[in-house]
Amino acid sequence: MWSPKLKKNLTRNPNYDFMTEATLGDLVFSFAQRKIVAVGVATSAVYSSPKTKGFGSAVGARSDEGWRVDAGFQRLDAPFGARKPHGSDSATTAPKVPAAKDQGHH
Repeated sequence: MWSPKLKKNLTRNPNYDFMTEATLGDLVFSFAQRKIVAVGVATSAVYSSPKTKGFGSAVGARSDEGWRVDAGFQRLDAPFGARKPHGSDSATTAPKVPAAKDQGHH
């Protein structure tokens, strides 16, 4: 997976910065045409990387330097749609989940 570090106007984008939180072993989803089409596992931590040929012009004139996470994917036999949360304009918005509090259990 690859994401530019900067938008076309050379400013940061929180969605691109989110890539820096990926770690080895994270579960990742491939989302295309409003469907989850594959599930994978990150096989590396995030690292700085130039844009590779595979991303071509798909990311326009954005920064050629970006964040990369290697991952192995398994394509789903039956891709499934991701619904828009009620009252949201984004089909990929995750529900808000309160952080777990440390109860002293280890």
